[in-house]
Amino acid sequence: MANISASERKRRRRKRTAGPIPVATTQPAVSPVNKSDKKPQTVHPIDIASPLKRLYAFGIDVLILYTIILLTKRLFGDNVWTTDTGPQDIFILFGYFVIPTGLFGRTPGKWVAGLRVVDEEGHDPGIAMAIPREMIGRFVATITAGIGLAWAVFDPKRQGWHDKIAGTLVINTPNSGGTGFLRRWFRIDKPVEK
Repeated sequence: MANISASERKRRRRKRTAGPIPVATTQPAVSPVNKSDKKPQTVHPIDIASPLKRLYAFGIDVLILYTIILLTKRLFGDNVWTTDTGPQDIFILFGYFVIPTGLFGRTPGKWVAGLRVVDEEGHDPGIAMAIPREMIGRFVATITAGIGLAWAVFDPKRQGWHDKIAGTLVINTPNSGGTGFLRRWFRIDKPVEK
């Protein structure tokens, strides 16, 4: 290194800095949906799910939730799921329905069924939209003898009252859940490498 002449160092420096000069653009290549967002949101194609598929997803969620109730009841005894433990029970329901819907756009049942909750433009709902949908809207739709839930059968956009309150849609998601779920999960359809 010490034997390199001054002219050789200049030539190497010019070679490193030579090349195309980056040009500043006025618009970003992918603009975020919200100016405060760091990354752009994914837009899902709107393919409205059928009420029967939604019922299938809800049935899976009920089975999983019932299992959670039995396990927590066994672990914590009378500290959960009694008339005196409303806040703890609401916290468990909040954790099961609101957090997965807000973060991933689906509960485990919707994931297995190949469904996703999105807003009217096809974006994931986020926690701010999941709270009114899952906690307030679902409560209102259920206490009316289920009329708010059954509303999805007759509505043109297949929205129940909880969807209308939050402004959400339930869509089919390709390559997620559905009939090929177990095959993809266990990678049955992949050829065995030798």
